[in-house]
Amino acid sequence: MRTTVDRVARGELLLEQPAEGYRYNADAVILARFALERCCEPPPRDVVDLGAGCGVIGLLVAQRTVDARIVLVELQPELAELCARNAERNALAGRVETRCEDLRDGAWREHLHAPTLLLCNPPFFRVGEGRLSPKPFVANARHELTLALADLVTAVVPALADARSRWALVYPTAREAELAKLLAAHGLFVHQRRAVRAYPGAPPPPAPPVGKRGPRDTTELDPLEERDRHRRPNQAREQLPEA
Repeated sequence: MRTTVDRVARGELLLEQPAEGYRYNADAVILARFALERCCEPPPRDVVDLGAGCGVIGLLVAQRTVDARIVLVELQPELAELCARNAERNALAGRVETRCEDLRDGAWREHLHAPTLLLCNPPFFRVGEGRLSPKPFVANARHELTLALADLVTAVVPALADARSRWALVYPTAREAELAKLLAAHGLFVHQRRAVRAYPGAPPPPAPPVGKRGPRDTTELDPLEERDRHRRPNQAREQLPEA
């Protein structure tokens, strides 16, 4: 597999990723930023990036949660190898564990310490929706070929037994009701939600919600806009909070 090494979040992270096919996008930085701003009180002892790809979300968070253990869970061996190499490349290997396994099996939940922060940028599309990419890495990232939403929620729920733990993910607004129903079946709810819009006044695409146990009130946060009113890129989307 041919790869490139790219700078992410204004150069804070060096990321090796496939030259073709699956590559990180702005959703990863948006989710990492959201998690650091909204999900780190109390500070997590363990941070788990589920379906980590090449590790971008977990490693961005690792750089700002210096006392936490980081676990990158990735099913595809080629991408799991990139996770491990990226941890080494960014001097994070001492705190980062890469696990090449099916997250539905639940082995990653062993030896977790609360409060736990779970991160996920799952596939947005059901099988049969939209065009299926002929590139396996892209197909698995976009479509629920190996992981349906219901299976993801079932796998995550046991790791949220402690009320201090959080699950932050990016998910399309078109499937929010489905996600909320699945969470409610396990006594969970969306605690915080931030819409991500293309520009001021645009309809919202994916939004990072946070799942937790506790009072069932959802806090609506100010939306993040990817472009300003002149349709110029919003540089803030590539920035992380100050350390």
